[in-house]
Amino acid sequence: MTTLVALNTMNGLVLGCDSLATVTRRVVDPYDLLKYGDTDGLIKISIEDLVREGRRLPYNHMSQVEKLFSLAPLDMGVMFSGVSSIGERTIQSIVEEFKASGRTLDRMFRAGDSVYAIAEELHRRIRQHYDEAYNQENVLRPELKLMVGGYDTSGETACVVSVDVASDKIEPADYAFRPYVGAQGTEIERILLGTDFDNYLRLQRRSDELLLRYRDQLANYLVSNGIGIDLPSPLEDESLGLFSDNWRLEGMDASWAEFSIQNAIDCVDWLVDVMILAHRFKSEMPTVGGPSQIGVIQKNRGLKYVSKRVWTHDGHDVPIEDTSAP
Repeated sequence: MTTLVALNTMNGLVLGCDSLATVTRRVVDPYDLLKYGDTDGLIKISIEDLVREGRRLPYNHMSQVEKLFSLAPLDMGVMFSGVSSIGERTIQSIVEEFKASGRTLDRMFRAGDSVYAIAEELHRRIRQHYDEAYNQENVLRPELKLMVGGYDTSGETACVVSVDVASDKIEPADYAFRPYVGAQGTEIERILLGTDFDNYLRLQRRSDELLLRYRDQLANYLVSNGIGIDLPSPLEDESLGLFSDNWRLEGMDASWAEFSIQNAIDCVDWLVDVMILAHRFKSEMPTVGGPSQIGVIQKNRGLKYVSKRVWTHDGHDVPIEDTSAP
């Protein structure tokens, strides 16, 4: 897993991620299931409860992984999360091959292709390697997601496209001026949205439970007063849902569109760092970490790396050549 963050502004698109590559599996501690046991010592549990009891834990770790790549000569870049390699190929080598073979990007640049078209073609090529490596039914298909961002060749506003390789899904291009969070983003979601997706579901379930409990209490009250009628389930009325009528918790309010490039860089760096530090202090193995990687994409300027890119040994640094310029 990892954390991917993109912030789209009128001045440009900033991409950021961590550099720790991990693959996780959802596992269940048998001791957590004892509460579902009966008097005969048998455990009876629904699939929903079983999934809920599971926790995602890393089983494969790789540090210092390059996850942010330029797609020059296009004004685009791509980040990935999940496995860092497929079979004997790294994701980095597949992306570099995609850029170099048959002058793919030059051809797409001349054709005026969109960010979505580039994401679709990159997804297709990575998916070929993915299917070859994980084509057996009994082989676990690990998570691999892409976030492709930048400017359409003929467009003036940047957009972001999310790709889920394992599920073979690609989302439409989103041109909104706002932050985009991919892969792991629990703590970031709590800042931006007021809560994260898991807590969103917990709040909804809690609201449903209380409505059903109140219906039962009301039914008992009516029966005690000689009124025997069947009350409808409150869950059948969508207007009684906790998040109905577009009601949301209060999150972070900011004029995203008007951010300067420096503001956007600082904000993306902060959000990625929030996840890195959260995982550093959690009582479990981190799946986000390492130095952050940040790049800026502007129209007709391509992707420029902001984070330091060096190979280092014994206090000696060798800069990694910046091939991002168109």
